[in-house]
Amino acid sequence: MKFTRYPKRDAIRDYFPLPNEIFSFGLSTGEIAVYAYLMYCEDRKTFQCHPSYKTIGNAVGMSKNTVKKYVDSLIEKQLITAEPTSVITQKGEKRNGNLRYTIRQIAEALEQYYEQQLIRLHEENRRQVALKKLAEFDRKHGKSAVLRLVRKQAGESEGLPCFPLAGHSGRQRRPHKALYGFCNPVTKPQFRGCSNFNLADLGVANFTANLAGYSAMYVVLCCTAKGSDTMAKRRPSGDGMVRKREDGRWEGRIVVGHKKNGDPIHRYVLARTQKELIVKLHDCIEMYRDADLTEDSNMMLGEWLDRWINEYMIFTIRESTLDSYKAMIKNQIKPYLGDRPLSALTTQELQKFYNTVKKKGRVNPDKLHGTELADSMVRGIHMMLHEALDMAVFLRLIVKNPTVGTTIPKNNYPPKQILNDEQLERFMQRIRQDERWYDFFYTELTTGLRRGEICGLKWEDFDAENGKLKVRRSVAKRKGGGLNIGETKTETGTRTIVLPPSTAELLRKRKETAVSEWIFPNIYEPEKPMHPDYAYHRLKTLLKQAELPLIRFHDLRHTFATHALAGGVDAKTLSGILGHTNASFTLDTYTHVTTDMQRNASAIVGSFMDEIMFEGDDTNR
Repeated sequence: MKFTRYPKRDAIRDYFPLPNEIFSFGLSTGEIAVYAYLMYCEDRKTFQCHPSYKTIGNAVGMSKNTVKKYVDSLIEKQLITAEPTSVITQKGEKRNGNLRYTIRQIAEALEQYYEQQLIRLHEENRRQVALKKLAEFDRKHGKSAVLRLVRKQAGESEGLPCFPLAGHSGRQRRPHKALYGFCNPVTKPQFRGCSNFNLADLGVANFTANLAGYSAMYVVLCCTAKGSDTMAKRRPSGDGMVRKREDGRWEGRIVVGHKKNGDPIHRYVLARTQKELIVKLHDCIEMYRDADLTEDSNMMLGEWLDRWINEYMIFTIRESTLDSYKAMIKNQIKPYLGDRPLSALTTQELQKFYNTVKKKGRVNPDKLHGTELADSMVRGIHMMLHEALDMAVFLRLIVKNPTVGTTIPKNNYPPKQILNDEQLERFMQRIRQDERWYDFFYTELTTGLRRGEICGLKWEDFDAENGKLKVRRSVAKRKGGGLNIGETKTETGTRTIVLPPSTAELLRKRKETAVSEWIFPNIYEPEKPMHPDYAYHRLKTLLKQAELPLIRFHDLRHTFATHALAGGVDAKTLSGILGHTNASFTLDTYTHVTTDMQRNASAIVGSFMDEIMFEGDDTNR
């Protein structure tokens, strides 16, 4: 196939230039079309043209009114200028001609556009601050805090026409009804219903904005108490400035909070160009829009974690958990992030920390794992940091929790082991031969209590008449020796369970010969509860003697739960017995049981339906 070469065309005569920067203005398709046609029509020497709205509309497929709208928008964005022209008719009459358009230099237009964007961004931020302040005042005092602006002329009284608004050339336009208060011409302007407030006591800043379709003056309330000189100097959160540094970079600054003396707390944004600064500054303003940080936001992470532990957590968690938190802070967090300011922490930085501490976080390397930290340890560090930084958000030290959005290793808990029916029978035969431990392990297998919970049972918790048992404490090994007797693992762990008749009868007989307040006391020191480690070691001994798998003590709890579900106990009831937070956790934990139960249910339903379908059908029998 023979191709015909496209004829050579003149670059000046047959083409018109469309600058690449035109796509930096955020123009609509209509604006680009109109601008392109003006570029097509322009005189290359004077950069001018004068097509009519109708001519432009016919060329780009728009109405005259639509073309006018886009022309006005291009003028507003400083891409073009327009000036009126006049023509003389054949009769000698002077008439208005088409507008003469001048295509401005794209570099100048772009620079002015960026400046306008910064100004608009600043005004929008101040408008949001004003609305926030007004809303806070309204909530505090129960009445509208917005003033009605009236003429400040002697003798004028309440109810006279409004003060002329900016942009209306003296026109008396009524603003939105929410923008009305009142003004006493004799005394100072007052807040309606709040005689102890006046404009003189407020640090005010007026600016023109738009709300609900009306142009109006907004009042930024920067003070809330009469005669408070300190508060009157406070700049509103979100207020800021933009400047070009000596090194050529652009710097933006916003107010994100205040110190105790009223001085503002700033956040700075740097960028190489105005365009980049606009984007970064907009993101920064959005992040700190509702923030009012305190001067403690510059506190180091290590310092904050120590304060969090000693002031907020010391009386809310068990001593063993507290010890583990302190160890993680000392060994893993402080060496890597201890000197980082709270306000400077980022999600990316924390993610890098998790990855690093996973590989190099082990304090005492061993032959098997080296310096690699266990997945469960990394998860524990994450959960602690998440909780501590949530408190920092609540106390207005930071705006958001940087742990949100990070990824951590998944749970890799060892597989659950249980004693099947045959193994359970062998285990029961063995414990019947041990008088000291029979009651203990029989109670465990019929209640599914945690190891610390069964060791912490007292006779005052046992309702012999009704056969009920209250679980309200837990015993744990103390670091360095001794025992900690505290609350249960969770709030739902404090519970009352109904004992099986056999277990209730066993405890009644045991109570008759009791010599201690503890149901299962220490064998050698009856005034103390059973040590959890003693129970664990005895379990291992009994399993060896019965030639059974060496399961964990917690697997006795799994054994109870598995057999209960298989026996028909519903998940909701079992969740209450085990002290789980909700039934979904119970189902997630014992999915292997529920899957088997579903298969059995499916088989039963299938058999039932087969009987119905084929009943009386001799051909299918």
